[in-house]
Amino acid sequence: MQSSWLLFQVGVAILSLAETKEMAPLEDMSECRHEIPHHILEKRLKTNRNPVPWGTRPAKKQCPEWSPSLLASSNVRDRSLSPWSYRLNVEPGRFPECILEAYCLCDGCLDLRHLKLIFNVISLPVTRTEKVYRIEPCGNGKFKYVPEWIEVAIACTCVAPKHITS
Repeated sequence: MQSSWLLFQVGVAILSLAETKEMAPLEDMSECRHEIPHHILEKRLKTNRNPVPWGTRPAKKQCPEWSPSLLASSNVRDRSLSPWSYRLNVEPGRFPECILEAYCLCDGCLDLRHLKLIFNVISLPVTRTEKVYRIEPCGNGKFKYVPEWIEVAIACTCVAPKHITS
């Protein structure tokens, strides 16, 4: 009985040491360094796909006029009652430097019953929280990554306004 308890305690100790070793790279992110931490470098290599060629920006789209062709689109963002498009949010000194962000094309929402734009409901972005890293210089050519959570718009939806005027 005592030997199995001792074996259990040794197992727990080994597991806790293994977890501590795995977490170490994430905890020392605030230390100054010359190189990019391995787990961030892997993420950078995986996410370094540009949705828009460098040096080009998509033209800001306008709120679409309703037509049956909107319903034929394969994109949910085009068929939505609150259509949206995307733009690049570029911020040097942040990782990732480029984030694709949604923006609403209309102030109001499309009404399928009357085939027009209405304003008794409004278009608002749907957001999610994403972790990014701020790159801060430390001096002597060293830098550190400081984690930060930001809100990123991923789509748009129709909602009732906070204040209704009569």
